[in-house]
Amino acid sequence: MSCEIIIRAARPEDRRQRAELIELGFLSHQWDAFIYFLFQEVTLECALLAGAVLFIFCGAAPAACALLLPAAAAVVAAAAALTHRALAQAHAPRIEHELFGVVAEARGPPGATLRIRSAPHAAPHEGYSKVVGTGSVSRCRGAPAAGWLHELAVHPQYVSAP
Repeated sequence: MSCEIIIRAARPEDRRQRAELIELGFLSHQWDAFIYFLFQEVTLECALLAGAVLFIFCGAAPAACALLLPAAAAVVAAAAALTHRALAQAHAPRIEHELFGVVAEARGPPGATLRIRSAPHAAPHEGYSKVVGTGSVSRCRGAPAAGWLHELAVHPQYVSAP
């Protein structure tokens, strides 16, 4: 059994699925951002230095000083989560102001062999279909005939598909 990926123009009824894909794209990088910011030298050094200062100069218990690193990790995790959620919610509505949008729509049973084709004005599909990719083109502030490609997102399940 095969699954066809149709590349077609976006329709208004695709807006909700497209917004979900864009949000999923932003939220999928939350863990990477957490690891990146936690292990930056400044974050670790500040947590360790604060623990050393509290222990040496303030007489804090070693157990209390050891809690500074998990506390710093919690702060970084919360900041990464809030930032990515805010970015996701800010970018999803931008598809309303596009010149045109495209979607990749999977038609057929999930997990089947993929076949990709372009059908810019494909009719709505009656069977199983799911928007698995999206992209938007908006006016660029530069040259009159220029466009700006943005809000490009692909469902993680289809990223490494053959």
